[in-house]
Amino acid sequence: MNKKGESGSILLRILSDRNIQIGFTLLAVALILAFVGALPERVSSTEDGEVTQEGESFRAITQPYLPINSSMTFNYSEGESARIWFEDDEGDKIPLDERNEQYEIELGDGENHTQDLTELVTRPRTVHFNLTSGVLEYSHTITTETKPYGLLSFPALLFLLIGMVYAFKGKGVIAAEIKRKKMIEEEKEMKKKREEEKEEASDEKTIYPGEEKQEEGQHVDFMGMSDSSEDEEKEG
Repeated sequence: MNKKGESGSILLRILSDRNIQIGFTLLAVALILAFVGALPERVSSTEDGEVTQEGESFRAITQPYLPINSSMTFNYSEGESARIWFEDDEGDKIPLDERNEQYEIELGDGENHTQDLTELVTRPRTVHFNLTSGVLEYSHTITTETKPYGLLSFPALLFLLIGMVYAFKGKGVIAAEIKRKKMIEEEKEMKKKREEEKEEASDEKTIYPGEEKQEEGQHVDFMGMSDSSEDEEKEG
């Protein structure tokens, strides 16, 4: 059998093994579960509030560490002016622009403003308000990415481990069969080789009739001359 036919036979044996089939099936299920578990889903939530107290006040900002989007919208009405700024964990004002020139948002009556918190150089912890009068309404919108089917990773891991056990079990059985088959073929080749060597040896020992007569007719005396040549010399 040529190498191509032998490879096809081994591949067919691998695909027909029950342990291999179960292992590959479990691995495929694990892959599907892992893929579904890794699918992301975006979730948005909004928190509304308002500030009516004159003077300075603040609100804590609650948001995940790395949100996709986090922004606050302010609407000021029925007042003269309002100032808004953000502070970090250490209580320092956070700049609102890249040049660090603007730290506060100033609004007049009827004005509004939207600030993207993800663009700030520092994570904000609190938002501060300073009103002369009026009402300041605000809304905080957060968009995050979640994985609602993330728990499927646990059964995916279980199926992966079981599938690997079945796959390695089938691999061991097939490897043993291939090794045993190879040993049988080697034994057959060795046996055939020994028989050929025996036949060659027997052919070398065979004496044909013509050769035997020729050997009988050639007798050499101790002087190195044959008997027939000695008789010719006496007659002469």
